[in-house]
Amino acid sequence: MKRLVLSAALILMFIVPAAFGCEGGASAPDGTGGAQVQDPQEEIGGVEEPDDAEPVPVRPDDYRDRADGVDYGKVERISYYSEVAGGTKHATVLMPPDAKEGERYPVLYLLHGLMCDENTWFDLCSAAEIVRNAALFEGAAKMIVVGVNSVVNEDEVAPSMFSEELSEVYDKTGEEIVKVLKPYIDANYPSLTGKWDTAVAGFSMGGREALLSAFRHQDAFGYVGAFSSASFNKSIVSIGVVDPVLDEFVIENAYGGFRYILLNIGKLDFMTSGVTQRYDRMMTDAGIEHDFYLTSGGHDFSTWSDGLHTFVLNIFGSGKSAE
Repeated sequence: MKRLVLSAALILMFIVPAAFGCEGGASAPDGTGGAQVQDPQEEIGGVEEPDDAEPVPVRPDDYRDRADGVDYGKVERISYYSEVAGGTKHATVLMPPDAKEGERYPVLYLLHGLMCDENTWFDLCSAAEIVRNAALFEGAAKMIVVGVNSVVNEDEVAPSMFSEELSEVYDKTGEEIVKVLKPYIDANYPSLTGKWDTAVAGFSMGGREALLSAFRHQDAFGYVGAFSSASFNKSIVSIGVVDPVLDEFVIENAYGGFRYILLNIGKLDFMTSGVTQRYDRMMTDAGIEHDFYLTSGGHDFSTWSDGLHTFVLNIFGSGKSAE
């Protein structure tokens, strides 16, 4: 693999809001053997289906689309007080629409990019459709999905893009989830609470925060996905400066590592070109098992939706690959 270098010109492009996608919007036999005796009540020609039988749903052509007659659930917006942020925080929660009383489910925390919020994964990345279709048609696990607001301060207003304070606010995301949001979810929803029942993934700046959250809190997260990840530089807009908040990826063996790590990026990504490839090399050099692949898209929602699709097919015991 050729070494790709994140040039100053490419990093400067982080100041273009549209690149982060959040300005505007978007997408039978019975086993007994021998002859079988016909039921006298059975009509010749076979048993008729009762009128109230539910039709079998047809898998949509695209994993982001809605299938006719399928319930995709309702996204709930919640508010809670955060000691980490020093104010009221918000998140979105999607329960499996066919959740059964007494059952508990693993939890996927989804992180957004710059100029986005806790709604973005559902509004622009088809998260509800992807997760539901994957469970219904592709054998993925049912899960609770939580959209996190990574602007971790008292008013959820992001600082200037040119300041180090911006990354400091976003980099509190892992602490926010582990200390405040996860305990809230576990107390109010039928969640499975262990490390192997907890995943985190994100796009762009959320990709950075997913990696930082998982590697800094390896006791809490068993799976991590980073799609078109932003760099680890202290200042997001960094001109010829390399001042990372994380120098290397290290597995803390006491916590058992991760069961699945996914990195992906679009071939046409001119915003973060080279960053995800560098993380792929860093993990490879450190002997950390992970998946890495390129999509045909750019720094956009098609790439991130693709990443989420592959991710949910490989977490919580699913162990499948995207088609």
